[in-house]
Amino acid sequence: MEESKALLKQISGFSMAILLQLLIDFVRTITGRQKLDVEFIIVAIFVIGSSMCVFIDAWRSGIRKNVNQKGILNFSPAGWGVLVLFIWIIFLPVYLIKRKNMIMKHG
Repeated sequence: MEESKALLKQISGFSMAILLQLLIDFVRTITGRQKLDVEFIIVAIFVIGSSMCVFIDAWRSGIRKNVNQKGILNFSPAGWGVLVLFIWIIFLPVYLIKRKNMIMKHG
């Protein structure tokens, strides 16, 4: 019960609509364009959606940051979600390839 409440709390903090709006505003500011292409918006929705899926999958699979271990792939579920969001082209394939090895053994 506690874990489902924590998951719901983190998902609500990881809102797709807010991230998409921030991304669109950021790109508008950089490019100076008022209207963005449909292709950009579709890709942004795909990247944000896949990062949310990685976060949820990591949470449900038991992937946690191990405080006793150091390494480049030692992240919490939220860390994986943020990494996939900002560096999608690198970290989504890394997550998918290394996922099975990162699941913590319970018990």
